[in-house]
Amino acid sequence: MVPLGLEHWVTSMKAGDHIVQRVFANSVTPGYFQTMQLPLLRGRDFRTEDRANGVQVAIVNETFANTYFNNNALGSSVYLPVPGNPRTFSPITIIGVVKDSKYGSLGEEPMSAIYWPVSQQYRTLTLAVSTDSAPAGTLTAVRNHSLRSTRACRSRLS
Repeated sequence: MVPLGLEHWVTSMKAGDHIVQRVFANSVTPGYFQTMQLPLLRGRDFRTEDRANGVQVAIVNETFANTYFNNNALGSSVYLPVPGNPRTFSPITIIGVVKDSKYGSLGEEPMSAIYWPVSQQYRTLTLAVSTDSAPAGTLTAVRNHSLRSTRACRSRLS
């Protein structure tokens, strides 16, 4: 999901002793925060080692950290509901805190947000590119890389 885009993904979860009814959620890749110019305030960014079969991790924004963890979110856990009967919750460890951003509109009040690596919580991806080069040349390079990556993926699947 792209901030200020038309799509939004909002979820609920448990954070400490709180039930969080509405939090902006996004699945991102390593380097997303740098591309979107969202400073990492504490902790670390996602890494390629953050995989589906590893420890489930998340990065929250400063509003989330302040609201639910008195600004001590690093190392804390949030719990996502897992469908089923009885209802259970899956723990996710907070590894970083990023600066607040705008998610739905420029005039909105700061709202809680959580990010997880796309390798652990897959959603459809939107490609965001930041460049100092001419956009036309960058677009060509991205297309060429994308075609090579798609062919390599097909080869591995065959």
